[in-house]
Amino acid sequence: MAHGERTHEERISALYKAILRLAFNYYGHEEELDRQLDAFRDSVKRGLRGHALEEQIRTLVDTVLKLGRTPSTNPEAELEVRVDTLRALTDRLQLPPEAAVSLRQLVQRLDELKRLDEVEETVKELAALISAASLGTGPLPAASEVSRTLLTLLEQISFPGEFSSEIAALRVRLQEARDEQSTREALRQFSTLIIRSRQQLEKEVRSLEEFLGQITEELAQMKEALLRSQAIQQAGFEDGEALNRQVREQMDDIHQTIDRSDSLEALKERLRQNLDTLHRYMDEFVGRQQTRRGESDATVETLNRQLQNLESEAEKLRNCVLEEHARALTDGLTGIANRLAFEERLSQEHARWRRRGSPLSLVLLDIDHFKVINDTFGHPAGDRVLRNIASLMAGEVREVDLLARYGGEEFVLLLPDTDLRGAGEVAEKLRRKVDDCNFHYREQPVAVTVSAGVSEFHQGDTPEEVLERADRALYQAKAAGRNQVRTEQELPAAG
Repeated sequence: MAHGERTHEERISALYKAILRLAFNYYGHEEELDRQLDAFRDSVKRGLRGHALEEQIRTLVDTVLKLGRTPSTNPEAELEVRVDTLRALTDRLQLPPEAAVSLRQLVQRLDELKRLDEVEETVKELAALISAASLGTGPLPAASEVSRTLLTLLEQISFPGEFSSEIAALRVRLQEARDEQSTREALRQFSTLIIRSRQQLEKEVRSLEEFLGQITEELAQMKEALLRSQAIQQAGFEDGEALNRQVREQMDDIHQTIDRSDSLEALKERLRQNLDTLHRYMDEFVGRQQTRRGESDATVETLNRQLQNLESEAEKLRNCVLEEHARALTDGLTGIANRLAFEERLSQEHARWRRRGSPLSLVLLDIDHFKVINDTFGHPAGDRVLRNIASLMAGEVREVDLLARYGGEEFVLLLPDTDLRGAGEVAEKLRRKVDDCNFHYREQPVAVTVSAGVSEFHQGDTPEEVLERADRALYQAKAAGRNQVRTEQELPAAG
């Protein structure tokens, strides 16, 4: 055991002994407390640590506090005994540096305690300090465990495309992390990537908000132009009505002149005046119509330009959304669909299966002894194996099928319009393809095989039930020696 881990273990043991020392001041007062103290002591002796003891610590503290609320015949003496017990306990405690400051502040307040309820609160505060210190300090879990967790998160989180080189560097760093220090540095780098990714997302949201603002402004301008166009049309209609009235008035005047005229010369003169007036009305009307036509043409041109701008911006946004959606549904390491894409497609195919009743099957495939590959050849070799197998299998399935990386070294294949027998044949074909391939890493042969479990949707099935049967079939294939295919028909009968 490393020195840091040994020191941490000694510190935790001292904290648990301190808790016992505090609680055993009440031993013999209450049967329930005695039972809890005995159970806690046995748990410590058995080596239980961390969250396994957290609930017992809280129960002990609550029981002790309940005892403290029992009326005492001599409150002053009881107060003095409890304060002295607390002082003796705190003198023996050795908390981590981050908790030591709070402990010193608590000790300084002991002389100021004047009531039993204040002691209760101090006991509760001390217990919280001890519990937090025992549960939250010490070295990180095994570096390999942290690295595996972070690598899994890297695969599941969709980062912006410009982070790809940094993610690749972080993946290598995590794969090569061998001690706590290097793991902590990788964890900090991972946190920085998350923060920057969020900042990038916020930037994109602001950009989208600006774009929507521009769209709103463009739409407002288009609305204004449409209103102008409507006003022009209305003005043209009203002008036409006015011209019609004027022509009718002149025609009526002509009729009246004809009826009243006594001489031909007077009639000609009056007709000439009427015709001149009609010509003037027509010229004015045509002039106004030309003006309105020019305004209308300008309005239409403005609308067309704004519409083209909107279409262009909408196309950019649509492409951006499609790219982001495709990126979110793509596994960053292998380039095939990821788990999110599979779950989305599975939901669609399940709904389609329920409507049409056509066969629907799925296959779970897992690389055999993948950890051995990583441990023997290194994580870069494991990554290459994942990419090669994904590429190999993707070339063997139909366009209608969906091959996705389900997580880690596990793949899933969704097969529409395929029954259990057909799915089993596809799984066996893929198994043989992988088995027949000669994988090499840095000129060294790497033995790679896969095991597969196959299941089919039946009446009333949920996707979760079908996945569970495929997983059990995969387990059977592993248990039978690996590099095999098992279907749900080969599962042992339930019960």
